[in-house]
Amino acid sequence: MSVRLRLFMLVLCVVVPSLAATVWLVASTFQREKQSTEVRLRETARALSMVVDRELGRREAVAWTLATSPSIASRDFAAFHAQAREATQALGGWVVLYDGQGMLLNTSRPFGAPLARRAPGSEPTVRTLASGATISDLLVGPLTGRQVIAISVPVPKLGPGAGLSLVVQPDHLQRVIEEQHLPADWTVAVVDRSGMVVARQPNPQKWIGHLATADLRARLGQQAEGLMTSITLEGVRSTAFFSRVPSYGWTFVIGVPDGALGAGLGRSLTEVSIAAGLLMLLALASAVLAARGIAIPAQRLRAAAEALKSGAAAEYLPAGVPELDTAGLTLTEASRRLLEGRQVLERRVAAAVEETRQAQQRLATSQRLEALGRLTGGVAHDVNNLLSVVGNNVALLKRQPSATSAEGALQAILRAVDTGRQLTQKLLSFARQRATHTTRVDLRAWLPNLIPLLQTSVRREVVLQLRVSADVSPVEVDASELEVALLNLAVNSSDAMAQGGQLTISAYNDVHSGPVGMVVIAVQDSGTGIDADTLPRVFEPFFTTKDEGQGSGLGLSQVHGFCTQSGGFVHIDSTPGRGTTVLMWLPAAERTGARRGDLAAAHALPRRRLLYVEDNVELVEPTRALLTQFGYAVEWVPGSESALERLEREKFDIVLSDVATSGGLGGLGFVQRLRAVHPSLPVVLLSAHGNEIDRAVAAGYEVLRRPCSPEELTATLARVEAIARARH
Repeated sequence: MSVRLRLFMLVLCVVVPSLAATVWLVASTFQREKQSTEVRLRETARALSMVVDRELGRREAVAWTLATSPSIASRDFAAFHAQAREATQALGGWVVLYDGQGMLLNTSRPFGAPLARRAPGSEPTVRTLASGATISDLLVGPLTGRQVIAISVPVPKLGPGAGLSLVVQPDHLQRVIEEQHLPADWTVAVVDRSGMVVARQPNPQKWIGHLATADLRARLGQQAEGLMTSITLEGVRSTAFFSRVPSYGWTFVIGVPDGALGAGLGRSLTEVSIAAGLLMLLALASAVLAARGIAIPAQRLRAAAEALKSGAAAEYLPAGVPELDTAGLTLTEASRRLLEGRQVLERRVAAAVEETRQAQQRLATSQRLEALGRLTGGVAHDVNNLLSVVGNNVALLKRQPSATSAEGALQAILRAVDTGRQLTQKLLSFARQRATHTTRVDLRAWLPNLIPLLQTSVRREVVLQLRVSADVSPVEVDASELEVALLNLAVNSSDAMAQGGQLTISAYNDVHSGPVGMVVIAVQDSGTGIDADTLPRVFEPFFTTKDEGQGSGLGLSQVHGFCTQSGGFVHIDSTPGRGTTVLMWLPAAERTGARRGDLAAAHALPRRRLLYVEDNVELVEPTRALLTQFGYAVEWVPGSESALERLEREKFDIVLSDVATSGGLGGLGFVQRLRAVHPSLPVVLLSAHGNEIDRAVAAGYEVLRRPCSPEELTATLARVEAIARARH
């Protein structure tokens, strides 16, 4: 048997006898009080029903007396009007005299005033009494519009259908209830034969004229009197007794709320409850004092176990019982270790899920653009062949003697061929299959000369601004393709600023690329922006957000193809409602020749801190010397664990690591751990093994195959850094 069960049995041995005696005393006292209350309700209801019967009987007697008045026989209605008003002055109400044609007089109106034709005694809801009189249910008076009751007697002297009605308002019966001075929380009501409330306490103004509750009306149809439990019109559960007036068929109802009945019984049971409570407290105090020393440490131990089970931190406070204290402290230590392990696991899982999502997104985008490039390249070549056939045949037709008459049509065909050729050039540019003619372009002179052309291509409401850095390097690109790319970006920005705005074109050196030499051309607008769902697709050919007929969807695809074919890349940032910025990274014209011999310029740039992770010592020194010449401050560590420790203490701009580096984590495990702690730190991996490269690429990492040229290594490092800056 457990400790809790033993303590429970100890308490039961003390409490059960006392509790049984208490229950018996309370039950017997409650039953006696309940019977006493029911008897009181029954006697009160019967007595008050006789009071209602007496009040109605007085009014019926007055009606019979007035019906035999000599003034009626002599048709002296003026005298009868005065006599009837005097007779009803003490009782309240008024008298209506009518014949078979309608109302003759009504003492509630001055004698001779216009009267309604319908008499109160003519309603179908009446009951014929043993005396020959009738009594109506609660009805609405034809003259006053108020709720009334009519006691009617026949008047044969006025002919068939003639009669006299004594009209009584519910207020008079309401006074009968109020004169009894019953408790305010009791429900008292007079109900007519149809179940309509004629008088009531409480809330007479609200409920007079409403039907009584359905269960009360059902009981009234079954028996003349009885005791029942019901819900009042206010929604209060009550014990009620009803008694029907024998001669008139009306019913008097008294209900006592269960709360009031319980309160009365409570007062009667107070002494019994106090005595029983004292006995039980005495017994419980003895049991509690004996069990407290055992129960408290057991409860603390259980609470610690429940916390450990639910995954929360377990806390146990020693209670002086050595066996239980040892177990509780052990649970606390186990809980702490489990929480620490779960937090580490959650961080690793979250980092892995995020890296997987990013890798899948990058891979899908790359595969989609590559597939589209192959498709568009094939289509462009086929279309060029067709255009060549058309153009050649037009040239032959123009040499015919009859060509003069069709000169206009032939020129139109040639214009269409030229338009198609320009379209295929854009497709080939995206597919990276177009032949390029790279030249050295000095942006400081070339961009200002392009502004007038751009100004004519955008809306007049758009303000065009040019910002060219004074030390920006020349770029080695196809000048015509660069012009088309900037025109496409300017037109797109203009379309995004229908109400006008500012378009800014900037050119500057990417100082973080070091001697590898990259130049950034940024096109920024203040337009509507691009939403997150659309942004990944903007470089796809034929994809456009413009209305049908207003765009080919090849503008941004040309920009993507131009940057890629030129040895650079493009990135786009946009926020809906805050504009769009397109960044083009293009190779500088002097990135390999002049700058290679001018290391002073490289050392003048801010030196980027690079953490080099490599366990092959023979590769460390030449690689570190090469990276130092290209402007990097290189710190070397032999393995993944030491690299993580170094990153905790110091800040680096980029990490270069071998995939097969030593340590328990390995290259991929090291990068995964690194991404979880430093998600914005760019990383480039090196490997000479095909399987390792495939796994790293599938995981979404930037990988270089060994051996690689110095230019390829430094260009990759610069590009990865630039992408990281653009994202953050």
